[in-house]
Amino acid sequence: MKAISIVAPAGENIATGKKTLEIRKWAPNFDCNEDLLIVENQHYLLKEGDEEMGKAVAIVKVKNVRPFFESDIEAACASYYEAG
Repeated sequence: MKAISIVAPAGENIATGKKTLEIRKWAPNFDCNEDLLIVENQHYLLKEGDEEMGKAVAIVKVKNVRPFFESDIEAACASYYEAG
């Protein structure tokens, strides 16, 4: 199973269903219907070698991998939209 690290409180928001969409600037290598472990960290892991002991908060099923649209702001619990 693949895992993705997400900064708090976004991991818990995914686990509780409040956040239903995760936005990344990079294209993830996930398949539709693939199980994905959500690991919540307290800090961003920004560069190679950054490590932090995160907490597994949920296992979710990947529904789709697609571009981010302005209409996704609420589902992503985002504060702004940036194309790309």
